[in-house]
Amino acid sequence: MRGSKHIVVVHLPVDLKGRLKDAAERQRISYADCFLAAFDVLYTELPTLFPPPAERASPLPPRGRRRAPPSGVGTTTIQLQLTTEELEVVEGRRAELLVDSRSAFVTKTLEAYFERRATPQLPLG
Repeated sequence: MRGSKHIVVVHLPVDLKGRLKDAAERQRISYADCFLAAFDVLYTELPTLFPPPAERASPLPPRGRRRAPPSGVGTTTIQLQLTTEELEVVEGRRAELLVDSRSAFVTKTLEAYFERRATPQLPLG
């Protein structure tokens, strides 16, 4: 159903969740609004954050990009409440960029956004 909300569970490094929480509280918006604002701002740059996987010399299919977090980096989960349309756009872009992990996609997008902004001010459309 169009316009309905979906709860999307995402795993993030603990420190990134802290930065996200601070930004959301400062602006009195949800985690989903923060992520969607970052996604929107970085939309055209996302291919540089997620380069295509290296091609294989053999006919084997490409390997996924899933990587374990660095040793000693704790992770936690958050929930993003997205509409059907928002989820379709995000998932479409993730598929287009061949990123097999939604959590990795959200993590890298938020990290890149926060790295570009010492004091994140997320635009709300």
